[in-house]
Amino acid sequence: GLVLHDVGIGIQALGTRNTDIRNSGFWNAEMGISLSNTRTSILENLTFVNTSLAGIQLGNTEVVTLRNNIFIPAPGSYAYAIGSATSLLAQAILDYNLYDFGDEESGSGFFAGATNDLRRWQLEMNRDFRSAITNADLANLDLGDFHPLSEYGRWTDSGWTTDGITSWAVDHGNPAADYSQEPEDNGQRINIGMYGNTVQASKGSIDIELYARTMNEQPLMVTQEDQVWPWVWSAHLLDTNEMVSVQWSGDCGETWTTLTNVNAYQEYYIWRAGIEYQTAGGRWRVISQSNTNIVDMSDTCFLVRWLPPAYLKVYPSSGRIRFDWQGGVQGRRYVVEYSDDFGQTWVTWDEKYNGPAQINRSNFVIPSGGSQLKYTFEDRTSYLRRTRWYRIMVYEE
Repeated sequence: GLVLHDVGIGIQALGTRNTDIRNSGFWNAEMGISLSNTRTSILENLTFVNTSLAGIQLGNTEVVTLRNNIFIPAPGSYAYAIGSATSLLAQAILDYNLYDFGDEESGSGFFAGATNDLRRWQLEMNRDFRSAITNADLANLDLGDFHPLSEYGRWTDSGWTTDGITSWAVDHGNPAADYSQEPEDNGQRINIGMYGNTVQASKGSIDIELYARTMNEQPLMVTQEDQVWPWVWSAHLLDTNEMVSVQWSGDCGETWTTLTNVNAYQEYYIWRAGIEYQTAGGRWRVISQSNTNIVDMSDTCFLVRWLPPAYLKVYPSSGRIRFDWQGGVQGRRYVVEYSDDFGQTWVTWDEKYNGPAQINRSNFVIPSGGSQLKYTFEDRTSYLRRTRWYRIMVYEE
């Protein structure tokens, strides 16, 4: 319940065990909290505003819990100070945090030398999956009012008021944490920051919903070199035992395949985009198993391009030339062209030679489904020219 401001280090713990710091704010400090040679510390529901060095400093700590915290470091400052010992965070219980690093020019971040890309941060640390980098939207940083804004109700010295927006800090804390002190409507979930599970917690929505948080950028392309993506969602007011299906679509939402079934409050799934996912219309969604009207999907369709080493096998078959080709993208149209002058000019087949059998189609779409990624083509006119060259091009509409 403290607010410590205009200090060097707000709280320093040296050689302690089971240190528990909650529901406190650190404002205009050099360092909010410093832990050194500590064990099993819990730092939850804290707010760090304009810390000039870092919000939390870790030195030779073991099993530290860092959850439900808001970090708004000063420009050029960081959420954490750990030196070069990234293992201090890699072994921490780290999740449900809100990071407000300002604009790209501010130079703020997780810690010195760390990426500020949330996805890469999560994958490198293998934790913090339910956290967010976003504007904290607190009432008044200059005056030390760190109540999160809320359309549903925010505490002030003169009573409750409402705002035009709702902070991400509202109803996004650890779903297993106690929220019983928060006033109704509290979304049945603890708020992030120093007012979480207090009578001054900002009020939340009464809507039952799922919200797909990741892979909403446009345009977005997933490649072989960049193929692991956390699919993260938020669950609000669902039953604690509610199960959801995490599903994939390779045709922009026309059909869906279930990849896993998990508790709604798991709130993330690690997706690895192998070759079987290649498509021009990728999309994912999370859907309630008890009520399929509770569902949300990524905002836009994305491209998955996972190209293996070039694969082309040419062979004779019943006096004609066939070739097998692998490397297409599901949902994208291709055209097969040929050259009879060693690549000087390229032409397509007359329509009478273009099909009707799928194997003779020189203008085709790779359909969805891993089993369709290899395309076999037979040149019906190849018995006329045994030195013919072939190429496969993306069809320009």
